[in-house]
Amino acid sequence: MKSFQLSRYIKKWLPLIFVVCLVLTIGVYWFFSSKQNYTASAVIHFDSESAQQGLTPLGTELNVNEIKSSAIIAKVISNLGLEDYSVDSIISRVQITEVIDADELSRKEALLEEGQEYIYKPTTFIVSFSSNNNEGGQFARSVLDEILDQYFTEYSEKYVNNASIINAISGIQNKNFDYIEMMELIDTNIENTISALYNRVGNDPNFRSTATGMSFNDLARQYEFIQSVEVSGLFSDILEHQITKNKTLLISDYNERISKYEINSAVDDEKIADVLAIIDDYVLKMRESGNTNITYEYILDDVYDKERVDEQGLVLGDGEQTVTYDKLIYSWRDHMNSKEYAIIDSAYCNYILHIFGECTGACTGSGVGSIDISLEEVDRVIDEVVSDTNTLGDNESISEEPTESMETSEETSLQQNIVTECSLSDLTCSALNDPDYAVIVSDVEQRIASLVSELDNLYRYLEETDAEYNEYLGASNISTLSTVAVTENVNVQLYTVIAAIFFLIVCTCGAVLIGRINDIVRYIFYTDHMTGLNNRTAFDNYLKQHDHRILDNGIACVTVTITNQVTINRRNGREVGDKVLQLFAEQFQTVFGKMETYFVYNGNAQFILVVEKTDYATVCQIMEHFRLILDRREEAQECEILYEIGISETTQHEIYNIRKLLSKAVSLQQKYVSEPIEQEVI
Repeated sequence: MKSFQLSRYIKKWLPLIFVVCLVLTIGVYWFFSSKQNYTASAVIHFDSESAQQGLTPLGTELNVNEIKSSAIIAKVISNLGLEDYSVDSIISRVQITEVIDADELSRKEALLEEGQEYIYKPTTFIVSFSSNNNEGGQFARSVLDEILDQYFTEYSEKYVNNASIINAISGIQNKNFDYIEMMELIDTNIENTISALYNRVGNDPNFRSTATGMSFNDLARQYEFIQSVEVSGLFSDILEHQITKNKTLLISDYNERISKYEINSAVDDEKIADVLAIIDDYVLKMRESGNTNITYEYILDDVYDKERVDEQGLVLGDGEQTVTYDKLIYSWRDHMNSKEYAIIDSAYCNYILHIFGECTGACTGSGVGSIDISLEEVDRVIDEVVSDTNTLGDNESISEEPTESMETSEETSLQQNIVTECSLSDLTCSALNDPDYAVIVSDVEQRIASLVSELDNLYRYLEETDAEYNEYLGASNISTLSTVAVTENVNVQLYTVIAAIFFLIVCTCGAVLIGRINDIVRYIFYTDHMTGLNNRTAFDNYLKQHDHRILDNGIACVTVTITNQVTINRRNGREVGDKVLQLFAEQFQTVFGKMETYFVYNGNAQFILVVEKTDYATVCQIMEHFRLILDRREEAQECEILYEIGISETTQHEIYNIRKLLSKAVSLQQKYVSEPIEQEVI
């Protein structure tokens, strides 16, 4: 059997080892890649002081799970165009983990060791999102970025941002409002906007938008300029020229507003009377107790525990309307303010009715006349109403009945008893008699449209500045401690290299094992144990494999037969005969060792050699050399060896079939004699 040679086995199976390792390594890479998941993560920190108590800036409980709320995930799906994904499938991939530093852990352990209660509200969290191999790491990064953007925006809007300033006048000129009503709405909207802007200035006077280059103070001054110049000018022209779309409808609207103010004023009167009655009861209880060093609960509980009734015992209402005396005063103040506003608004409406209902003096008819009431006069009447109301609060007895507001309003309403042409018409006096009225109306309409357009443009600057300010507020409450980083859950490259090395080792060991097993099998079943050459069974298989093949040029077949093998065994013994066979086998392997030769011991002292990539002359020279070596042998020198040699070659004899080539070699065998060698006597 062949000796164990590691390099021989590896060299023989090296191509197969390489192919198998490559295929298996590719398979491992594909397997781990298909199982690969990517995790995008970022660290966020809540910076507000309230977050340390687990609260939002508004004082409500801080719930970080809002990061993966359905509302936010739905916006993420919409913005990224992920219609194939459900909200639940995205939510299930989002993980939120609190981060506790080492100092806090030490504090926790110390408190627990002392048996004290440990309460900690984390402010730092790791937010992560996972994606599979088909989606890739960039998908995880994009989704997490969008989730955090949407959450920061949502958090700012809910807990940090200032309320949006509404532009309620966009396109107002195209709606069903009269000119004076348009200007009222525009003026109110500007006033509210200015108030909101100055609130922002008070919170952060140094803020200036990087996008618009404007501060809130800049915007407020522009709104004030528009209000004082353009809005006032339009108000003046509309009132001076009695400009209206429909006089009848306008008068009806303002009469309806006056009726509403009167109703509201009456309701406020009733509520004021109720509050004053409760205050009187409080004062009475204080006097009856004779003790001023008591809490308000005793007095008020005694008052509120029973229902309030009139002189006949009929229930007027539940006494439990408030809990403290100061709230009673606040309630009285609020209702008084509401009443005052109703009086002022009613006076303003009467003024508008007078302006659009008066005659300018241009009408013809019986008893033509007009009454001239200026804006200054209306302001004077309103000031008198406010003064009368304030006087009520300065009286020594707070329980006196307030002056009726509508009486003052009626006193300031100036009526005309003179019938004029305009009083009988659906048009104002200016519309009937001013030849330039249409031109003036057109000019007012254009100025209103221009004003609305200017306010719309200014509002866009305001909106952009406010949006940036809200982002600034949000960033000051939530910060990102690390940008979004994507990691692989499985290091595919590392595991692939490890697998390649493992497969290389396994395949090499397998090749050595298979090669050695092959040697054992061939030795047991296909090798002649005495000569070490292929036996008859192996040669039969060889012939079957090559029987139907056409041999190439340069293939030679050599047959050698020891003709007196039986005689040698009988005369010199079996051992000497075996030595002769072994001698032939060894010399064949020596002289043909560097050539591609298939050695066969076919039994019955017959050797067959199939030599590839050679020619007839070369084989003949080698066999001649074999004969010389045999004649100078050092073993079995006492024996005379008779043998025959036959040589055939495909090109020389034009035979390209293995069996025919073998038959030709047998037929060409020639006899040779190797004489015994006399041993020297010492």
